[in-house]
Amino acid sequence: MTVVERWSTAIMAASKNIADWTWGDTWVLVATGMFVVFLVLLMLILLVTLMGRIMQGTNRKDTKSKPVPDAVQKVPAPLAQPAAPAVQRVEDGIEEETVAVISAAIACMMEEKGVSSFRLKSISRSKKSRSVWGMAGISENTRPF
Repeated sequence: MTVVERWSTAIMAASKNIADWTWGDTWVLVATGMFVVFLVLLMLILLVTLMGRIMQGTNRKDTKSKPVPDAVQKVPAPLAQPAAPAVQRVEDGIEEETVAVISAAIACMMEEKGVSSFRLKSISRSKKSRSVWGMAGISENTRPF
């Protein structure tokens, strides 16, 4: 007797009378149910994994470093002329220490890209959108699988 015949027999026995069931019918029904459940779980795992990879692919930026144009790389530094004082537009309420830290961070980033000189023109506060706790909640609940 094939598995399909046993399964159909088990279904027929269940519809008639439970007392007519044999142990073979019971195990066929249990095995079929477990097979279906695990097959559906496997399909769901594959679907979620595929969706995660698709979303990572759309959110991933190029990891290759883009070449810096020659105009930006080769900035001639004035040798004999005294440097003009840099005029920075700083919003009221930002301390000088904060400006120094921001300038140092930008200098480190520019150095990694191969740019030796730059000018910081202005510093202003960003518009407040969400609290730190709100951003942490969004980050936690939208993390890819």
